[in-house]
Amino acid sequence: MKNCTYFFRNGMLAAFLLISGWVRAATYTATSSGMWSSASTWEGGVSPGSSIGLLDNVIINEGVTVTLDMDVEFTGLITGLQVDGTLQTTSEYMLDMNSAGLSGTGTLDLHSLRFGPTASMSFSGTANIDKLWNNSLALNIASDMDINDTLYLEAGSFNLVAGGALTLTSGMVIRVDDGTMVASGGTLNNTNDYSVMYVGTDKNTGAELDGSGLTDVWVNLDDNDQALSISGDVTMEGTLHHQQGQIDLNGGELTLKDDYIATGGTLFVGSGTSGLHIEHESSLTSNLVFDEDGSTLGDLTIDIEDENGHVNLGSDLSINGTMTLHNGEFDMLSGTLTMENGSEIVIEDGELKNTGGEFDGDNQYSVTYSGSSSTMSGIELSGSGLNNLSIDLENMSDSVEITDTLSLSGLLTLDNGGMAMNGYDLELNGTLSTTSNGWISGDEESDLTFNTLSLVGDTLWFSEDNHEFGMLTINSIDGSDLMVGNDLRVEHINMTSGGIQIWDNELWLNSTGTITGANSNRYVNIDGSGSLVMNVQVAAPYTMYPVGTDGGYSPVGIQQNSGTAGYYKVGTMNGVWSDGMVGTDYALDQNVVNRTWNVSSVNGGSLDYNLMTQWTEGMEVFDFDRENAFIMNYTESGWDNQDQTSGPATTVGDMYYLERENITTSGPFAVINDFALSTGELVVTDVQLYPNPVQTTLNCTVTVDEATTVSVADVTGKVLRTEALKGFGTVTHQVDFTNYPEGVYYVNHTNSKGTHSYKVIKSF
Repeated sequence: MKNCTYFFRNGMLAAFLLISGWVRAATYTATSSGMWSSASTWEGGVSPGSSIGLLDNVIINEGVTVTLDMDVEFTGLITGLQVDGTLQTTSEYMLDMNSAGLSGTGTLDLHSLRFGPTASMSFSGTANIDKLWNNSLALNIASDMDINDTLYLEAGSFNLVAGGALTLTSGMVIRVDDGTMVASGGTLNNTNDYSVMYVGTDKNTGAELDGSGLTDVWVNLDDNDQALSISGDVTMEGTLHHQQGQIDLNGGELTLKDDYIATGGTLFVGSGTSGLHIEHESSLTSNLVFDEDGSTLGDLTIDIEDENGHVNLGSDLSINGTMTLHNGEFDMLSGTLTMENGSEIVIEDGELKNTGGEFDGDNQYSVTYSGSSSTMSGIELSGSGLNNLSIDLENMSDSVEITDTLSLSGLLTLDNGGMAMNGYDLELNGTLSTTSNGWISGDEESDLTFNTLSLVGDTLWFSEDNHEFGMLTINSIDGSDLMVGNDLRVEHINMTSGGIQIWDNELWLNSTGTITGANSNRYVNIDGSGSLVMNVQVAAPYTMYPVGTDGGYSPVGIQQNSGTAGYYKVGTMNGVWSDGMVGTDYALDQNVVNRTWNVSSVNGGSLDYNLMTQWTEGMEVFDFDRENAFIMNYTESGWDNQDQTSGPATTVGDMYYLERENITTSGPFAVINDFALSTGELVVTDVQLYPNPVQTTLNCTVTVDEATTVSVADVTGKVLRTEALKGFGTVTHQVDFTNYPEGVYYVNHTNSKGTHSYKVIKSF
């Protein structure tokens, strides 16, 4: 067959036939404009007729217009039509090239044009065709061609080559049977609305689906065992009519922007690298049904403009990548939706529902909420393999309302918006990442458990209106503290490993609340103006407040002698200050315990309570003598250090404690030796320090009357730097905090008269 074809195409057979006298070749040349059937149109007065023979050729000269007034077929194997003028038709007549070649540089304006199996086309002029059938093995389009009605790809290749430009006019249809459409160098103008229909047996899609004007697509193969394989990424602006056969996504991304209408028995075939994206105004007419052996997708996107619209799943489906629910409902009517290892569910303003199927979340998967309004969590959080959970809503005031107990093995990220526990519990067995815009709200029925590797570096923020919880359990493997960014109220705190750092906030325990597990390694760390608030019973044992600072554990106990039970606040800070909580730090040069406890009653009224303070040896400064020590209280009259009776501190393990009884005032308390404080003269006046908190440079303005040094110390009293203050009178200087870690520091001005100290917070 190949040899025969080669023989024909090289003209050898023609020459043989002519020499033998078997066939006489004829050439028909149109020299005058007119009808095809009119003798006057043709040179020699003879029309080619409706059937062009084996070796006959037809030429339409430049400047001549010939109008088809009959169906014309080129039946010969070695025939041709050369159009240098114009060939047109005004009725539904067909030009059938069968096995002939079409050439020329003129104009074609035809209703119907058909190419047979061995036909060819080298025509490079302008063509305007209503209907075109291609059966040619390789039909190369090098002309400027418009197709207005239908392109039938019955067989062979319809190839747009360099120099060619094919325009699909509005409303036309491409019908694909056993043919293919290829664009290999030419220009395909496919922005007008057009449709594609697939019929026949197994096939792959081609250039016919590449256009931005693609609207409706029909898949109507011979039976449901046949498959249409998608090549590359395809976007359909119109309806996908799935009438018969399978649609194999074949690793590509299929985007449906209109409806999906399917007949029973039709299936999608997916894979782990395939994507299906539904972007429609309202609900899809038909369910998504996947083949049993091809029920996996890489990515799935549901974006229905109507918030009540839905896409239904009618079979098993596994998600290997990301399932994104922008808007609308994705409803499991039947089958099982399985999240594969490493997959993710992203919920914006959509919803995952289950009205008859099953959700399989046993593999490790993650969930992200990123919508523009508050939402209720659903079955997406019910899987035992739930790993990471991220909340990053558009509005900080919006939240995800949890509808069941939540256990996370991976990362909990609170970037923007809240997680409302709604009476359910949270157990974090992984890590935590937060910003000040992400928060948790709860109530006394909700328990929080942090079984984390580490809590270093992240602060947990709570709703200002709903920051009450039941049990708070802190169990960080590295012993790090849970840092809270605002007020918190709980029923119980269990410090298994790690404490809690509250900075300037209040930590409340309910009336029957307790704290268990506190010790010198884990306690309520208060590096700021915050306080621990607990209920103290009357005539009961000491209520212990397990508080401390970065400088160490320094608990305090309160025992109420009379009245009614009530709440007491306890705060603590490093240093013993001349003005109670500010001023000169006596711990820098006098015999005290380097710690101040601030105690106050929430209920008010008359007070009668006992106080027990505790500290470690490392907090004792300047040869502090614990054998002659007492607790002093700062009131409006100053420290009452001259009115107290001293006694020895009691030792319990590595802690020391003192008691003071029948206290009727509140305020700061400190521990000192048995002598009056030596306050000296005020060393500096008119002190201004800013900004505080500081990130890089602290500006200081002070008034001094003699040589003075400036030093920076951390919370343990360790001096980090010292330099001389230049000049007298009002002096301005700067202190560089750039390389200091985040935390609390003290800027000290010292001369022969003593030391004046100010607390500074370093932040990032």
